[in-house]
This record gives sequence, C-alpha cells and structure tokens, in this order.
Amino acid sequence: MLDKGITFEDLGTVFKENSLNGSINYVIAYEDETIVGWLLLYPTYHETLEINFGQALGGNPLVASTYNWTEISSNLLATKKILAKKQGYRSIEITLPLNGAGEIASFPNPVTLFRTLGFTTKLKYVEMVYDINSREIPELIIPKEISMKLLNHVEEIAIYLCYIASFESGDAKFFSYQTNNERLEYFQTLYEPGILNKEASIALMKDNMLIGFSYVLEFEDNSRHISCMCIHPDFQNTGLGKLLLFKIINVASKQGAKYITLGTETEMRAFHLYRNNGFTVSEGSMILRWEL
Repeated sequence: MLDKGITFEDLGTVFKENSLNGSINYVIAYEDETIVGWLLLYPTYHETLEINFGQALGGNPLVASTYNWTEISSNLLATKKILAKKQGYRSIEITLPLNGAGEIASFPNPVTLFRTLGFTTKLKYVEMVYDINSREIPELIIPKEISMKLLNHVEEIAIYLCYIASFESGDAKFFSYQTNNERLEYFQTLYEPGILNKEASIALMKDNMLIGFSYVLEFEDNSRHISCMCIHPDFQNTGLGKLLLFKIINVASKQGAKYITLGTETEMRAFHLYRNNGFTVSEGSMILRWEL
C-alpha cells in the first residue's frame, strides 16, 4: 500500500478496518507514538497464521528504513508468537522463493532471522511442467491384469480410501501436518465431480479393486494439470505410477494439449518420478514453520 500513497502514519486506521472482518492478524511497532514497522499475517487452515512476505502491504515484516530491520522484526515476531498462542493457533508459517530470500533485495536475508527465532523448514515445493511437443510420446504397455476406466465409474469412498492409504504410507510432509478432519477437508477440495469424467482422470483397477487414480484438470490454453495422482501402497514400486503418468501424457497429447503441469514436494519419491520422465521445474518455494 505504500506505493498507493498510504504512509506509515495511516496504517493504524488501515489495519483496524481490515481486522474487523477477521481477514488479517497484525502487530504494529511504535516509537514515540509513531509506527515504525508491522507484521501482517493471514489465518489459513491447520490453525496456522501465514506471513505473506513481499506480497501484502509491500512486504512484511516491514520496517521504516531509518530503523534496524532485524531488531524490529524480531520483536514483532516474538510478540505475535505470544498472542497467536493465546488465540489458539498452532503455528506461524512463511513462504519464500525456493532459491532464497536473497531475491528480496530491499531486506536483509529473512531466512537467517526466521531460523534464529526457531522457524524450521516445513517443506520445499515446486511447480513442474511437461512440454508435450518437445518430447516423444512414451509407449504405453498395460499389464494384462490391470484395467483403466474413467474415474467417474468409481465410488467416492473408494477414491478417498485409496487416497488416504497412499498418503499414510507415503512421504508427503503436508499430509503429516494435517489432522484427520483436515485430511478429509483437503480431499473434498480436490474431489470435483466435474473432473471425474475427464479422459485423463483415470482409475487403475485390478480384480475390480481401485489401486490407483489421477485427477487431471483441463484448461482452455491447451494445458492439463495433475492435481492428484495416487497408487495404493500395496501396489507401489511396481511401475504403476509410471504407467499412470504415461497414460495421462498419451491422453493429453491426443487431445492437443501442449503442456502438463503439476506441483510436488522435492523430498517426495514422486518428484523423482516426474523429473526422470520429462518434467522440469518451473518455479519453487520453501515454507518455514514456527511451532507455537
């Protein structure tokens, strides 16, 4: 907002107006009744407050240029930790570019400050892309005992149980931070009946049992996005993940799509599956977490 003419002196009123609807949490640092810095946070799921560094109000923690950024920021964060704990929050998180906050030239390295205060790396997340036109379409060889059909032929409960089993046995950090209720809520955000009848949203079946599936979104710009791809733990490490991925690529190619995108954590086995089969990293982020 500073670039819109709102000054430090105006911010008290701005924060008060925005906090009435519960959209933000904030702490303001004063010196002699003058605002010298602030920390702005947004409530998210998992009883977490998220610091939107470099996005909201010009970046935060934001400190007037004539003051020590590290000192004021440390005080703001320490104060908010006490208040957030009293409010019932479990953690404070911040998302930064994967290749470091050195890209945020107007501030000292925030990662150093956050780690000093007790933030730890929650996960590293990347967006990946597959350029269909620049690669040879992989050959699809389906084992005799495996069948494929549209996902809309499978009951929701079967999809959910396969999803839970896959992630419970897996290495996705985001899943480990979720409660059972949060896992169900997150699954429901993924489960969109409209994508179940898409040709690339596939059910892998064996003996009439769902052993894997994909959710694939279609976009008007001739691209596809894999929002979820799971293999039941009893059938992992058998090549079925690669088979399902190749099927998605084949379908997308026949439909005239140019790109396939997805997001994954860099420490998941799935990351290596995608990278080893033609997907490249387009951008990434690192989430730091502060337990309260």
